[in-house]
Amino acid sequence: MDSEPLVWWVVDTDGLSDDERAEACRVVLRGMRGVLVRGECDIPWSVADTWAPDVLAAATRLRDRFIPESERDPYYLQTGVQDVRAPGVWADFVTFAPEAFDATFWSATEAVVSLSDNADGIAFRADAALWEVLTDRLAPIPVLPARIPVTERTAARMRRLLSRITGHRSR
Repeated sequence: MDSEPLVWWVVDTDGLSDDERAEACRVVLRGMRGVLVRGECDIPWSVADTWAPDVLAAATRLRDRFIPESERDPYYLQTGVQDVRAPGVWADFVTFAPEAFDATFWSATEAVVSLSDNADGIAFRADAALWEVLTDRLAPIPVLPARIPVTERTAARMRRLLSRITGHRSR
């Protein structure tokens, strides 16, 4: 018997505060813990002075564990793909991931969580049962299918994101 297909879902972070986005990110990661095997994230060290003490401590432990001292850039680091099942490693990834510019987590076979831009983008791949658990835990934050028609609101959000990345204003 074939298992139910996994579908990509997106957490609607529009209008959420930084703290609310970070918590939504952590809710998704904690809810998918039993599925996740590997993970990676960047560590934008250039903005470390903006992080809460627990986030800075988690970033420091990730850096010390996975990035050789000789390869440490003072501004930007990457953990590389790591096994997240170890308790200390898992806790540090969950604490730090909302501050990453990019983080991805995999099951044994495929990518199932994608985070971007300080938890502004939160996407996960789940079957119906896991989707139900996560949407209940995230409520009242909407969780939308990843494949939806592009609305003017979505297009405007993408223009704002591109403007922020490139520094150019769109018309």
